[in-house]
Amino acid sequence: MVEISPENNDTLKEILNIGVGKSADILNSMLGSHIKLSVPEIEIVTSLKHGMFPDIYKEYAIVNLPFKGELSGTAKMLFPSEGALKMVKLLTGDDTKDFDAVKIEALSEIGNIILNSVMGMFSNTLKTDLEYSLPLFQEININKLVTVQEKEAVDFFLLARVSFIVEKLHIQGEIIILFKMGSFENLNRLLNNIFK
Repeated sequence: MVEISPENNDTLKEILNIGVGKSADILNSMLGSHIKLSVPEIEIVTSLKHGMFPDIYKEYAIVNLPFKGELSGTAKMLFPSEGALKMVKLLTGDDTKDFDAVKIEALSEIGNIILNSVMGMFSNTLKTDLEYSLPLFQEININKLVTVQEKEAVDFFLLARVSFIVEKLHIQGEIIILFKMGSFENLNRLLNNIFK
């Protein structure tokens, strides 16, 4: 069972708060709409379960940012597909109802900004180098996402439920960070070192 101390849990929340806050400022200027943020809810679990999400059959647009180093895994930005299309329309002016190459590129850029900001705060605060791959886009429902993750060698999941509420569009997104095998001990050690 994975466990984290209250102090380390608070530190993770603070890292997320700062990282997401920085990305919200950038998104605010890109979209021309105020971005409201919720206080991060952090839950560490050993597997994703269907009950963690309100509607497992709703389609989500997901941007994945794989990373490796002392901590390895994938950071994911999730927006319901309908909301993601609205957000991309603000950027591109494209009113079509499906994801085409232009929309995928625009959403991948938004995801890249948000996830790089969050993971950059992890890297800087924990004083560890992380190497990133290019962001990958997928459209999938949560049921399939859970099924796929069950087959991967994932050590634990950091469910970082930071809600982005784009006021003009009334849409909400979340961030999930999946850490691969061996990362949990490293994360705890790096967090403990902050207080030394």
